Amino acid sequence: MSSIAADVKVVDLAVGLSAAVIVKSLTDNGAQVTRIAPPGGDPFATVYPAYEALKGGARSLSAEVIDAQLADADVCLIGGEDHPGLSWRFDAEALQAKFPRLVIVQLSGYALDPSRPAVDLLVQARTGLVHEQLNDQPVQFAVALPSYGAALSGLIGLWAALIERERSGLGQIVRTSMQRGLALFWSQIWMEAERADALFDKLPPKDVQHLIFECADGDYIHFVLGVPNALAKLYAVLGIDIAVDPNERGIPTLARGPQSYFADRSIIEPFIKRRQRAELVAALNEAGLAAEPVLMPGEAWSLPQVQASGLLSQREDGSTLMGNPLRFEQVSTPSAGAELSPSNAAGALAGLRIVDFGNFIAGPYASKLLADLGADVIRVEPPTSLAALTGMRNTVVANRGKRSIVIDMKSAEGLELAHRLCASADVSTHNFRLGVDARLGIDPASLRRIRANIVTLATTGYGSIGPKAKDAGWDMVMQALCGHEARAGGKNNRPMWYRSAYVDFATGALGAIAILMAVYSRLRHHTATAAENSLLGTSLFLMSELLLTPDRQFVGAPLLNSQRTGFHPTEQLYRTRDGWIAIAARGETMSATLARTFELQPAPATRAEWNEHSAAQLADRLSSLSSAEAVARLESAGVWVERCNPASWQTLRDDPRARAAGLVVEAQDSAYGRVLSTFGPVVTFSRSRAPGALRSSPAHGEHSREILAELGVAAEQIESLLANGTVR
Repeated sequence: MSSIAADVKVVDLAVGLSAAVIVKSLTDNGAQVTRIAPPGGDPFATVYPAYEALKGGARSLSAEVIDAQLADADVCLIGGEDHPGLSWRFDAEALQAKFPRLVIVQLSGYALDPSRPAVDLLVQARTGLVHEQLNDQPVQFAVALPSYGAALSGLIGLWAALIERERSGLGQIVRTSMQRGLALFWSQIWMEAERADALFDKLPPKDVQHLIFECADGDYIHFVLGVPNALAKLYAVLGIDIAVDPNERGIPTLARGPQSYFADRSIIEPFIKRRQRAELVAALNEAGLAAEPVLMPGEAWSLPQVQASGLLSQREDGSTLMGNPLRFEQVSTPSAGAELSPSNAAGALAGLRIVDFGNFIAGPYASKLLADLGADVIRVEPPTSLAALTGMRNTVVANRGKRSIVIDMKSAEGLELAHRLCASADVSTHNFRLGVDARLGIDPASLRRIRANIVTLATTGYGSIGPKAKDAGWDMVMQALCGHEARAGGKNNRPMWYRSAYVDFATGALGAIAILMAVYSRLRHHTATAAENSLLGTSLFLMSELLLTPDRQFVGAPLLNSQRTGFHPTEQLYRTRDGWIAIAARGETMSATLARTFELQPAPATRAEWNEHSAAQLADRLSSLSSAEAVARLESAGVWVERCNPASWQTLRDDPRARAAGLVVEAQDSAYGRVLSTFGPVVTFSRSRAPGALRSSPAHGEHSREILAELGVAAEQIESLLANGTVR
């Protein structure tokens, strides 16, 4: 277990999955968490089989000692998920007034409409996420993106507020929600530009199928064409005798339609159908292509790479759950220079400078999230821009608010400039493949010789040890390997890939959390920290509700039903006469009310007795009602329900309340003009001022001259560096 947060004291008054994930992260990293559960018990212990295990690292006390615990605490968690009959809420402002040094993290369902029930499926429906995968029907997202987004956002805000407290001596209220957390994963789709071009508008369409194929043995494989000469390599492995342009990477194109957006499936599929999966995965890996088997939830836990990476946690009762996805190596440093730089800028992280060497999404997204909170982030780019391969939307999402300098780091002058940049920084981050940072001279050991207390973050595909440590990681194959695609596909269906790179985005969020923990430790204890995270660790983390019981059974992460509308008949999507609704009848009383309201026969005696016949009866009753009629009837009966919003982005974009709350933000871009999106800052603070007007993603090398001048490079030397190509 990491001890990087060992001196942080937390009082946990929150409930639900988001709160449990936050508690698990804090206890995994050494924080002292005291859990105070609602009188009568926490109902979410019956909703999520892994719930008590996730909160198990926390000490439990009774409600009578709340004030005494808060008086000695650094952080308090309040709010969370809703459950019928649960009334366990706290006034954040009153707590702040009473305990001014306390950082209070408030979790809710919505930034807007806070009175609506905070249930993951209902948030998916109300925000319109359920309509973002297929054209002909909504689907429940098997991975609880709103809940995990709220947890990640809450952790980012928590650590940022603790860092700010080191300067001000005061705590504050950090607010986030499932609605705001969802934007962590979907903002590259929910956005538009005033002067969009073909590169900006290129994104996977609804109904898209990634490169998932059934093999001769009936098992599925998923691979990625993301390297030079990829299509030719694939054809060579499969024995397809078709000439391919050696420069062809298999770049996605809408011309082939959503079923063959990433490659011509009609050519590839027959050849894959002749091969055994294990043999084909090995052959594709040998050819330099990322490929993994599509596994069921939990199957990946037995893989050598997962075992070697130490990503699982064994409990005293013999059960197993996901471990800590973050790794830290700390050394003590001289105390001088441990404070953040003085700054007149706004934001909780004003004065924090980050040098970001990352590319694509998972690496750069970590520093982007911190730029939103006031950090000064300098993006160091290679001479050749990767925007065309990354996708312009992803480039904008992962790099907004940064400054850009282009440096040829393969030259001696370029490396010296990179080192000068890092000497001025608090943090250096990258997502190179294993060993590249050392070859470039920006590994932790090299940088500590330049800046003794620098924090470094390395983001990899599979981790830094184990048989696959040197392999390139891709979001798509991680969804396959860790069971997400099997869950998404549903019972008896082919696997499904979700069209957002949500593993990449979550990896960036975890990277931001790792940076903040390391910076806080440096401020408090004068340490230099080398932090690591990986796509593999993140993908497993996004199924933290999965538990392996002592009798070796996996529970907590079931597959969706065959219609992909839900996990249980009382909490799923239903079609009405003119649309779709989402029902969440939680608990015995509400599920019985649902059955009684629609006169199901026989009425299920308990929630556990609901079955496919019950669901079919309810679906039949609802199909004759309009959505408005169904919602009115359910709400009058006291059953939680939401309409499935088919125009999610348009509805949010046109809502002035969303602008005021920061759910929709605007940035000016030199190429695209006004860019509107849902990826505003992931939290709000009660006291720290927002950084101000948002800057869009910088143009390639836009700030090279400005940054060199800040480093003290003379004007004539700047011109020389530009002339010889060291800087562009």
